Amino acid sequence: MKAYEGMFILDTRIQSAATKEAVGFVSETIEKEGGRVLAAEEWGKKRMAYLVRGHADGFYLLVNFEIAGEKIARLKLLYQLNERILKFLILRQDEVPAKKEKPVRSESAESSEGSAEAKVQAEAPDAPEAIENKETEDTVNAG
Repeated sequence: MKAYEGMFILDTRIQSAATKEAVGFVSETIEKEGGRVLAAEEWGKKRMAYLVRGHADGFYLLVNFEIAGEKIARLKLLYQLNERILKFLILRQDEVPAKKEKPVRSESAESSEGSAEAKVQAEAPDAPEAIENKETEDTVNAG
């Protein structure tokens, strides 16, 4: 079985219960075709850059899964026939992605970052004022 990543944009005009049902349809279809869902991440409702089938908003869903390569054509057909799925893209991955964990930031790290940025800006030799002073010194010394 090969690893794939699918991005799905679902219709937001349907009610939230139907959105959950559409999310379930994506996963169930993969499993019915002999695949295995590794991770499903709901990105929520977002505004699209352009209208897709007359919709300005879509519910984004990212799914990582494994399935036999010959089953992808069947999956695409089933997703195209589902009216709740506005658009989708399935890409083959070279390797199974590891789960990403968001780093936990402490309050002390955030407060020290602010002071570190201030120090860097104060010590920066190429600050705009320093550049202007260099230019005026060059013109004075040249003339």
